[in-house]
Amino acid sequence: MCLNIPWNPSDAWQYLRGIANGSHDCPETPSSAQRARTAYLQLSNTTPADTVDLEEAYTGLMKYRLVQNGTLDAETVLCLVQLYASRFHSYFPVVPKGNFDPHTLNEFASAEKYLFTAVLTISSKSLDNMQHIHESCCEYMRELLSEISFGADCDIDAVEALLLLAQWEPPGLLARVGYIGNGEEDRAAWMHVGLALRAAQFLGLERAFVPGESAEPSKRGSRQRLTWIGCYMSDRLLSTRLGRSFSPSSPGNTVASVYHEFSVLQPTNPEEDAQGKTFQAHLELIQMHSNFHMFRNSDICTTDHATMDQDHLKSVEELLVAMSNWHRIWGILACEEVMITFWTPRFAADYKTGPIHLKATLQMAYEYLRFDVNALAVKSEMRRAKSSDLYVGCHDDQDIPINHSNGTRDFPFMHDAIDAAKMYLNILANCVDPEEHLKFMPLRYYL
Repeated sequence: MCLNIPWNPSDAWQYLRGIANGSHDCPETPSSAQRARTAYLQLSNTTPADTVDLEEAYTGLMKYRLVQNGTLDAETVLCLVQLYASRFHSYFPVVPKGNFDPHTLNEFASAEKYLFTAVLTISSKSLDNMQHIHESCCEYMRELLSEISFGADCDIDAVEALLLLAQWEPPGLLARVGYIGNGEEDRAAWMHVGLALRAAQFLGLERAFVPGESAEPSKRGSRQRLTWIGCYMSDRLLSTRLGRSFSPSSPGNTVASVYHEFSVLQPTNPEEDAQGKTFQAHLELIQMHSNFHMFRNSDICTTDHATMDQDHLKSVEELLVAMSNWHRIWGILACEEVMITFWTPRFAADYKTGPIHLKATLQMAYEYLRFDVNALAVKSEMRRAKSSDLYVGCHDDQDIPINHSNGTRDFPFMHDAIDAAKMYLNILANCVDPEEHLKFMPLRYYL
């Protein structure tokens, strides 16, 4: 009689298949390290020869909670860290690249436990056959989050950990309120970004942008600036997506910078160069989106709709010009079913062969902003037109006659808004592989 209880449906399926083949023996249950290594090799397309022997790393990792209690071992930890580096890091590259080196694993685990645990928590959520490990990581992560919120002594890695959690919001951290989600990710991300901003201010990360204020070495100062910009990007992205006001603690648009200033983004190969440039392009898009969000919400309480709509249309036209300039600088991204071609004067030839998923996220962010801007223009123009002589016979509860659309200024905006929505869905459907890319993308791309 088999006494080994399957951990997951996959193990149960293997057992049933063995019965169907005439064998009643239970399959040997692999260890956590073996399953982690197998999953990592499948996802990263590497071979066992590429992995590193971590016998020497056991000593330093033994003090880490999840290794101490037997949940993880050194090999499992390495696989999870490398999985994060290969699949998650490029979307939000705030983790110092040196932390992914197997030889620095001891220092990473002991000196930056908040960031280290966040990396393991996010990485483990993608492994369907290791849910018990993900739950253990989440349980420890919740304990660390409580420490931060109650004033524990923490450093910049705590801020980075909160920013990463807000990007992906691992399911094991969310409150279970029902079988179907009801916005738990948004609420959790809102809280995590707010806490990150407070922690960053307490650490004085904003001083890294003031000449002569930061006495930190260049590498440390570069990390502080990048993390502070990460706070700005996270707050702006989340606020615009949820329709909320920006946090009064968040940085302003003065954080504008170029990726060359950050040593943690300096490339060692063309793919890393693409990461830095994409990060810079996203930053510029976010700045435009935040400007749009501010003028969209500035007159939300006004009763003078005519003046408000006129101001909105003027601001929209200016923003569309800025977006056109951005597109001219950073290039035109053409998305096809099999491949993406990308050309831009700034990116040069090396980025033409850059990662498809990074190019797709950049174009998706651009199309999302284009849809948002044009949709507001349609609303403002149609409301302005409805109050004009053209619709003097229409009541407030009546729709604008569709046969007049071609004769009004709203038609180009309407066309562009629909085109942007179609482009976004087309990229998501044809250029983003669900298993290879979408599964690892931050939540904002599909929520």
